[in-house]
Amino acid sequence: MSATAPIERTTGMSKVHNNSDKEYREMFKGKEVVIPARGFVEMDHYEAVEFVGQWKPFVKTERGDIIKSKPLKLERCFDPGKIFDPKGLYKSHADGKTFASQAELDEHMKANAGKFTPQRDEMLDQQLKTSSKTTEVLGSLAEALIKLNDKLDRVEKRGMKKKDDTQ
Repeated sequence: MSATAPIERTTGMSKVHNNSDKEYREMFKGKEVVIPARGFVEMDHYEAVEFVGQWKPFVKTERGDIIKSKPLKLERCFDPGKIFDPKGLYKSHADGKTFASQAELDEHMKANAGKFTPQRDEMLDQQLKTSSKTTEVLGSLAEALIKLNDKLDRVEKRGMKKKDDTQ
């Protein structure tokens, strides 16, 4: 492969085979797909998987008879001319640069460690302040509830003592 050949990202193609002696017809994404008897059609791999997934084991013929259909067979085809390009998988989120490997990214981060300054997010800061205030309020409410429960327990104990004294 030459260095100037464009690298194309692709999921690959697949062949959907009809093992039956009869032509297979099916509506798929608004289009009729026709697979000749003992033939195949080519389509994008993900579409082929979806198409095979909607296969029905029983089919109604033109005369109205219900017959058992043979399953469709999916065959994945890889084109050696189309190679997945890993460039861009390793990205420095500090400056947006992409690298071909984790080692290159690590080297870049070590070399530029002191140069990157974190950006403040004002909305996030406001949410954190609000949530910390909410936490403080909830904490003080929880303390007040504990004190009320303690008072209620003491009142109930006094009431029990008075009942015991009167009997």
